[in-house]
Amino acid sequence: MRALRIELRRSVTAGLTLLLLAVGLFSLFGGGNSSNPAGWAALAYTLRDALVMMWPLAVGAGAWQARREQMAGLGELTGTSPRPPARRLVPVAVCLALGVVTAYLLSLLAGTVRLYLSPAEAYLTGPALVATAVGALSLVAATWLGLAAGALAPSRFTAPMVTVLALALTTLLPELSMLRGGPDAGLLLPGLHAPFQMDWVELPLVLSGKQAIWLAALAVTGYGLAVARRRGTKLLAAVPALATAVILVPTLPAANAMDAQGHYARDAEAMSPVCSDATGDTPRVCVMRVHSGLLPEVTDLGRRILETASVLPDAPTSAREVPAGEGTGDPRVVPISLYLDARGHLDDPDQMVAMSLADVASPTDCDVDLRDPADEGRSVAGDLATRWLTDRAGVEPNFVYYQETFDRAWAVFSALPAATQEERVAAFRAQGCDAGLDTLV
Repeated sequence: MRALRIELRRSVTAGLTLLLLAVGLFSLFGGGNSSNPAGWAALAYTLRDALVMMWPLAVGAGAWQARREQMAGLGELTGTSPRPPARRLVPVAVCLALGVVTAYLLSLLAGTVRLYLSPAEAYLTGPALVATAVGALSLVAATWLGLAAGALAPSRFTAPMVTVLALALTTLLPELSMLRGGPDAGLLLPGLHAPFQMDWVELPLVLSGKQAIWLAALAVTGYGLAVARRRGTKLLAAVPALATAVILVPTLPAANAMDAQGHYARDAEAMSPVCSDATGDTPRVCVMRVHSGLLPEVTDLGRRILETASVLPDAPTSAREVPAGEGTGDPRVVPISLYLDARGHLDDPDQMVAMSLADVASPTDCDVDLRDPADEGRSVAGDLATRWLTDRAGVEPNFVYYQETFDRAWAVFSALPAATQEERVAAFRAQGCDAGLDTLV
């Protein structure tokens, strides 16, 4: 303990801890809407995203610390000490490990406090806790790998060079894996991107376990290289990381640049519905559990949507939150997708209403290729029906793809009597995928 106290005063631990804490807090509080997740699990994954910057800084700090003896001119003196190098390095290695883990956990604690002050449902999940432990372990491996780099190349340029190299590696390796296909070697790095506004996913335990095994092997290799003095010992120290990489890389999931969800899986518990009719209040509006704190404000908007759509035949009678771009599978249930602002509330309530009314107005489960001119009429027809409903709700419609064609069609449609407009929108909705622009104008 005395040695640890001395190292805390003399090493780079205090400065590194403050630096990593600043980076972690900025990632959680200064990164826009995506940095305010709606659940503790998403908070943990958002902090893993910050490791893209934290990890290279930890490597550089370890390399800088490894030069301390040389800078003080004590290398020859300590080399004659009867204590083996592995024991002499323990206080420094443990001190650095404690510092980086403390910074990581303090960042998570600050995010947790903010989360409990927001309307989020901050429930804990096992996969998120494991992912947090893996993130902390990665920083330990980074500092010990830096110690190895500083010991192998004791130069004043080593620390900045390995920092830049580590940053380039954490940034480029995932991109290269997606370009070349096959197993995603980027998963060997701790910086894992959190899916934007997808608070209902989790990182599979199997994947976290593989990352933990690799990072533990990397830490062992880093420590071994930092204390090795002979060439044979150095080669032996590299075996854990090399052997683990050879075994694990072929088992990693494939990189997929087209999958916004990445390597995450849906969390059934996070997506379980929490509904407004628990006390018999109707109509029914449901949100995911991670957004249950938003149920009162979503309920008001959901009932506004249902009231607007009530003029249609076979109008929907309830609303339920679903992932963006997905339907409910039931034409009587309106799909709702939520996007949150930096305070954890709805980012744009009117946009949410417009998106849901677009699903009500247009035929469901119809494939419309906006790039295909043959589907121009169907696309414009859906935009017309949506505009008719959004006008009734008093909100602006979303983006219109064929603006000129839409403007001409809307001029004709809006000139029709109100009763005729209602009849044609109802007919358009009833015809399903066979409906076209000629149904409305």
